[in-house]
Amino acid sequence: MGTLDLRRLVLAGLAVLLQAAIRAKVMNLTVFMEYLFSRLVLEGAINSLMLGTTALLLDGIVGLVAALMRVSGNPILTAFASTYIYLFRGTPMLIQLIFWFNTFPIMFPQLHVAIPFTSWVLLDAPMTSVITPHVAALIGLSLAEGAYMAEIIRGGFLAVDSGQRGAKRAIGMPHGLLMRKVVIPQAARIIVPAASSRYILLLEVHLAGLGHQLPGAAAHLHRHLCRQLPGGGAAGCRRLLVPGDDGLCHGAADHPREILSPPLGAPCP
Repeated sequence: MGTLDLRRLVLAGLAVLLQAAIRAKVMNLTVFMEYLFSRLVLEGAINSLMLGTTALLLDGIVGLVAALMRVSGNPILTAFASTYIYLFRGTPMLIQLIFWFNTFPIMFPQLHVAIPFTSWVLLDAPMTSVITPHVAALIGLSLAEGAYMAEIIRGGFLAVDSGQRGAKRAIGMPHGLLMRKVVIPQAARIIVPAASSRYILLLEVHLAGLGHQLPGAAAHLHRHLCRQLPGGGAAGCRRLLVPGDDGLCHGAADHPREILSPPLGAPCP
């Protein structure tokens, strides 16, 4: 069986499932199309991409710094980077997000930034007005993903032949120049594919619980129309086009009433 035949078989199976869903009246195509192109759905997709891309850039910087500290040979820098990577890789993402959004503003209720030994105040504001849901998500994702990115970058560094480093050191090349001119350019071809996979995982898994993407639309649908499957199907189709747009009830940050009343799975009125 060729590849084309296998694709036709898969499409035929999907068509049979769709026909069965319509016949059993568990899939309403009108509602499906309505929420597939709704404003809330499109805004959620854009928010997911913007937040995920910004977090990727920041965690790339954090990961590069941590990786350079790991391979620096300095025991203090190595220990600091190893501790950071261990803590942020071993702590669940949800716990980190709750800490930045809820616990951190309680620990430090006021943000006061001033120039030392002067009366000039640069910033004085409640921490709750600074750590918004978007900022908390950006901080949490950047630091958590930075720990994973650090190991990816370090693995790329170690994959470069040690003989090249020895040869450059033999001619007196400084360590910083060695990293910039020899190690990093060669390690990039190993780092980029793994970093792309982390970006997809960032959108698919971590952004699902932040309330900045599609699930609010599905929660809104359940609250007002009580038709979960078409809304979930629309969110699923958007996920195929924009990774990370998934779930039915992750929009609590933006739509708490829709999430809590009625709960998903409750009987329709």
